[in-house]
Amino acid sequence: MSSRLLIPVLCVGAVAFACGPRTHNEASTPRKDSVLVAQSGGTTLAIQQGAPVATRKTTKPRVEAQLYVRTSESHIRFALQVMNNTRKNIELTFPTGQTHDFVILDSAGREMWRWGSGRMFTQTLRNKLLGGGEALEMEETMNRKPLPPGRYTAKAFLTSANYPLVQEAAFTVNATTIASR
Repeated sequence: MSSRLLIPVLCVGAVAFACGPRTHNEASTPRKDSVLVAQSGGTTLAIQQGAPVATRKTTKPRVEAQLYVRTSESHIRFALQVMNNTRKNIELTFPTGQTHDFVILDSAGREMWRWGSGRMFTQTLRNKLLGGGEALEMEETMNRKPLPPGRYTAKAFLTSANYPLVQEAAFTVNATTIASR
């Protein structure tokens, strides 16, 4: 075979190999969402165990999340834990300095509080590398605005452009929780 013909054939073969189908041996089956709620005294703990972000078959690795809500007499704590349960590194891309947000909705779905409201965030592109098996945890506390007793829903948002997710957890505020002083 002539060298004039060999080089183009090798290039076509390399492109065909690079664009060919891939196997996905790390594909996992989606889990059903579940909420765990535990109460003791004046403290409520709600944990949202979330399904993977992707709901349809995709080629990118999956990210899973859990939302924790803990209420006490003086504050409400939120924790969003984002986990990379694969062996591959995942790069989270954030279009601004805001990586997350927490929202409290009342039983009618009205927004009662938003962590990011009134805050200023940088307007720069930001990346966070999440290694295989690593977790990223974001925590915030609401301690200044009293909520009336009742049932509420907490929503946590990961504001990543390439792996956005929303997690919800229901929780209850008792008469003694977050009492006005």
